[in-house]
Amino acid sequence: MKHFRIACGLLAAGALSAGCVAPLPRSPLPITSLRVATTGGSGHPVTPDWWRQFADPRLDRLVAAALADSPGLAEARARVMAANADVSRVDALLYPHAQASATVIHGHNSYNGNLYIYNGKTYSLGVIDPLQVDYHLDLWGEDRERIAVAEADARIVEARQVQTELLLTAAVIKTYFAWETANHLVAEQEAEVELADDARRILATAVRAGVQPPSAEVTQRAAWDHARARLTELTQHRTALRYALLALLGKSSSAVLPDARADLPAPKTFPLPPTIDLDALAARPDIQIALWHAQAARHRKKLAKIAYYPDIHLTAFAGLTSLGLAKMFYSSSEGFAVAPAIRLPLFEGGALDANLRARAAAYDATIYAYDKTVLDAAAQVATDLAELDNSKRNFADDADAREEAKRLAAIADTGYRSGVLPRLVRVRAQIRQRGADMALQNGTLRWLTAITDTATDLGGGAQPSAQPLSDPR
Repeated sequence: MKHFRIACGLLAAGALSAGCVAPLPRSPLPITSLRVATTGGSGHPVTPDWWRQFADPRLDRLVAAALADSPGLAEARARVMAANADVSRVDALLYPHAQASATVIHGHNSYNGNLYIYNGKTYSLGVIDPLQVDYHLDLWGEDRERIAVAEADARIVEARQVQTELLLTAAVIKTYFAWETANHLVAEQEAEVELADDARRILATAVRAGVQPPSAEVTQRAAWDHARARLTELTQHRTALRYALLALLGKSSSAVLPDARADLPAPKTFPLPPTIDLDALAARPDIQIALWHAQAARHRKKLAKIAYYPDIHLTAFAGLTSLGLAKMFYSSSEGFAVAPAIRLPLFEGGALDANLRARAAAYDATIYAYDKTVLDAAAQVATDLAELDNSKRNFADDADAREEAKRLAAIADTGYRSGVLPRLVRVRAQIRQRGADMALQNGTLRWLTAITDTATDLGGGAQPSAQPLSDPR
């Protein structure tokens, strides 16, 4: 009875200590609304496989190959498998743990030991426990909170995999278009070098005939040298883009890429919702990562509160124990025990309070980090939308300029064939047309890059795995 009263007293003390949770300041509130207006939005959100609107089967195959063969993405998938396996490991905390054991000891006791009649004896001890059970009474939800932490950590790893896929897809698309553009620019520059050389020879003849001053030939020779230097630069850039694209595809530098297409795709518009709100931004992997970090921190904060409560384990075993193996399997060797174990945090020297304050501050930090991620994402999307509008206008202007240069070249060609204009005028008109063609190619690449950046920064059509925080407590 005396021992029972002592046990009751300890339980009462534990209950009292459980109510002494250190007071905490109120946690900050996360951003719950945000709006970024778009220009001419069609009401259509970005969808998965959005790049298929370019109608380029080769691009589709390259993206699929990168997603299948990229070592970086394979590493991210392996990390997801490891994180999900860890969730399964932690999930086992909710269930009783049972095991079996058997031990046979043959030994000799010291003559001066404390085993009395067994001192100086040689003995054999057998212990067989076919059933050993340990069960944690999760009265306060500690194990459930640990599982929630593991699940949140796993979702962080999954969001990082999505981020890797998204960035890899964007890199493949932009590098592919840049490589295609470089192929066209090299071809255009080769033609411009020939035209510049043709103009140089015409002026050299005119200088010898006394029709043009020597400075005209020198100027044209400098233009020819510049055109050749530009060709070398573009050729090197094309080679670098080829190696970069092969690396993104997970292939060696000796692999073969498809031939360049005749012309780059140039959609007139890119469908967007009329307003980008927090729901639209929530699909971004970085926001998802921030959300799951906050969820994990919130559960760790709850664990710090649960640490103030009593912790109870139930253990039991049933088996056979015999000093001397001859009687090992007699009924007299049977034994069993049930042992509840209670841990009462009566005095921790301030460790529990410090841990709770640290977890609470860590949770508050994740809220601030989430808010910063949302604001940075909004600024990034707003910048993308501005670049999308500017590149679209520039693309239209470049197309108009190319048409004007094309008409001018046609007029100069007609005038030369009819004998009204000299050959040099036609050559210079052709050079101007080549320059306008190259400007349009660069303008098209800028427009396609702006589309890719906008779609990527809106999450690439991915679906969010975590909802925005609504309960910051």
